[in-house]
Amino acid sequence: MKVSFIRIFAGFSLVEVVLALGIFAFAITSVLGLLPVALQTNKVSFEESRALNIIHEVVADVSALATNALSPIHDLPSLSSTNAIPDFFLDEGHRKVQQAESRYRVSVRYDQPASGSGQPVGINLRVSWPAVAPTATPLNRVETYLSFYPES
Repeated sequence: MKVSFIRIFAGFSLVEVVLALGIFAFAITSVLGLLPVALQTNKVSFEESRALNIIHEVVADVSALATNALSPIHDLPSLSSTNAIPDFFLDEGHRKVQQAESRYRVSVRYDQPASGSGQPVGINLRVSWPAVAPTATPLNRVETYLSFYPES
């Protein structure tokens, strides 16, 4: 008489289940550990994108300047102006008077060429945030330099 030792498996052993749960817990812990980093990166990316959009708005505003006029959106003086331009503050695209209510500080500086040199006007644009940070050491900023020939 031949005896068959065939085992019929009805499920997983306890060791297999514990091992699978350990691997699953390790994977979930790793993914959850990366979540704060991903959220911070997303926030920084959003802020930088918004700052670049503000710079784009200011460049479009400066491009619309006539020689003896104020810019249509941000009231920037004409490119021939030699007066200092005060910083202004923006929040969600709206100009704010008070710094405390704003998210972004916009600095515009004109570098005037020598009179009659035919050189372009240099424009230094800086958007920094938060607006309440000291101007010498902003936490975050985007800066660009442009050259424009003023209209004659």
